[in-house]
Amino acid sequence: MKRLKSQLLDAVIKSMGSRFKDLENDKILQAATRLVDPREWPAEEADLASYGADHFRVITDHFADILDWVGCDRGQARHQE
Repeated sequence: MKRLKSQLLDAVIKSMGSRFKDLENDKILQAATRLVDPREWPAEEADLASYGADHFRVITDHFADILDWVGCDRGQARHQE
């Protein structure tokens, strides 16, 4: 029984690894993760004002068609404080 469980778990891990292998290199996911992960935020409060602008740009560029379709002003959104 233990061997069967081990084989099943190995197969699941291999399958999930194969299916999701590209996620760790996905620039949209990386940008979103860095934007919301407090461990990535700068230690200095003054640096927080500009932190994430590049990550936010990657995300808004990726979803540009949808944001434009719903009337979002991406330029204005990028300059919100």
